[in-house]
Amino acid sequence: MPSTDRTIRVGTINVTVRTSNRTTLDVTVTKRGDIVLRGPHTTTDTDAAALVERRRAWIYRRLTHLAETLPHNPLKHLTTGEEFTVLGQPHRLQITPDTSQQRPLTSIRDPRTGDRITLHSSTAP
Repeated sequence: MPSTDRTIRVGTINVTVRTSNRTTLDVTVTKRGDIVLRGPHTTTDTDAAALVERRRAWIYRRLTHLAETLPHNPLKHLTTGEEFTVLGQPHRLQITPDTSQQRPLTSIRDPRTGDRITLHSSTAP
C-alpha cells in the first residue's frame, strides 16, 4: 500500500501524518519547521496526537533551535538597485527595457559602479 499524508492539529501544532508500511511511530521536525509524524497505515489521529503531546517539549526545543540557527534571508524584491549575493559577491540589480540588445539576463562587472545583474523588464514579475 502506498504512503498517504493527512494533516491534523494538536493544540497549536499542525502535524502531517504520513503513513506507510512501517511498524513504528516517529516524529520529526523538518528544516522548514514542519512537524511530520510517520507511522503504519493503522495509525489513528488519536495515536498521532498522543505521540505529539508526549514529544511536545522536544518539538518546541527543535523549533527554537531552528529559529536561532537559520540564516537571515529576507525576501528580495525585483526592483532596480536591490542587492543580491552571487557566489559570495554583492551584485546590484538593474532592470532594463526590453528594447535593449543585451540578453534577457546578464552579469556585468564594472570597477566604477560594482558588479550588477541586468534583467529585462518583461522577465521580472
